Amino acid sequence: MLSKKKVISASEFDAYSAMVGLCNRLVHGYEDVSPELLYEIITEQLGDFEKFIASIIPLIIQLEENRPLESDI
Repeated sequence: MLSKKKVISASEFDAYSAMVGLCNRLVHGYEDVSPELLYEIITEQLGDFEKFIASIIPLIIQLEENRPLESDI
């Protein structure tokens, strides 16, 4: 939905989908995730989380103010 509403780009959607996949691996198959991989993600890939947060903050503000999304206008 965020991609369809143009809140995030298609490439961001792919990156965030991979993040969800990793989350599922950590929750359901954490024994298969190496400490090295986890360290790499924590030290080198947190920028994806920051980009996601920056992407959705305007959406949250619009929803709190009960305004339509720009893509709905």
